Amino acid sequence: ASPATLQAFLEWGAARCEPERHLVASVHAGGDVVGTIGADEGSGDSVLTPSTLAQAVKSATETIGRKLDLICLDSAAQATYPMALVLSRVASLLLAPSSTIGVPRL
Repeated sequence: ASPATLQAFLEWGAARCEPERHLVASVHAGGDVVGTIGADEGSGDSVLTPSTLAQAVKSATETIGRKLDLICLDSAAQATYPMALVLSRVASLLLAPSSTIGVPRL
């Protein structure tokens, strides 16, 4: 999984389709590592961590000129509190399985 590839894909989609709303869905894309996205068998099972994912999306949204409207995480392995925290900075809404995000105890 490459942050540069994700960034390029998001920028391409926004330029090509000129959508009114921007939605990104990650469907069953978690690897064996909880809290990551996009295990890529072709590149040694590399994954996007919360920080690399957020940086890729942030860079793309700067080019697009606005935050994403919605990011959907389908896999419970992706839906961790650190992932939700970083994605909250680059998207208006996050949809994810609630059983795993949880809220840290204060």
